[in-house]
Amino acid sequence: MNENDMRVLAVFANIVFLSIMLGSGLWVGYDARKSGCNRAETILWALFAFMFIGVGLISYIFFRNKIYRR
Repeated sequence: MNENDMRVLAVFANIVFLSIMLGSGLWVGYDARKSGCNRAETILWALFAFMFIGVGLISYIFFRNKIYRR
């Protein structure tokens, strides 16, 4: 594997990682809005899930039923 192949692999890994981050943030934002959060809370939850991929998503799933009653 030469240097060009490693660069292509690194770019691919970054794109996959960023798309997972973006998907997590968008899903949490959409679900928070659907659950009845106001716009500020929705944005904060989405940013939290975007920045902290696993922890943000898991904490939202854990706390959404405790904070927002459906």
